Amino acid sequence: LAYRPLQPYSWKPIEGGGRRLFSPHLKNGAVVQVAAAWEFADMSAFRSTILSLPLEIRTDPTPSVKFRSLRGKNLEFTYGEVPRVNGAAIDYAKWPLFGGPFVEADVDSERLTLKHGKLRRTLDFRTLQISDR
Repeated sequence: LAYRPLQPYSWKPIEGGGRRLFSPHLKNGAVVQVAAAWEFADMSAFRSTILSLPLEIRTDPTPSVKFRSLRGKNLEFTYGEVPRVNGAAIDYAKWPLFGGPFVEADVDSERLTLKHGKLRRTLDFRTLQISDR
């Protein structure tokens, strides 16, 4: 996991132990990139790759960040605007309610599919039925 705050920060101790990342800047954000351990020879290779990727940060007048992801996509985020991927605005109307490796559901479908390996369980809230595949 690579975490890059957009503004300066410090670590503050937490009562009972541990520390908390703190930044007093109101115009702030973070870039997070994630990869599986097997994708890189070691942490040094991961760090080197992350640091070699283009990153452009602007905080005034409006917070904005542009960067290339580990997967090669160019991402642009500006506060108050629709994010862009490879220059195209994200169309949130086409997003599912849930869309991941374990749970799927379309907006207003009233159906939820739970997945684990080859197993599938669909909960149909419209008909109050459960089906397994």
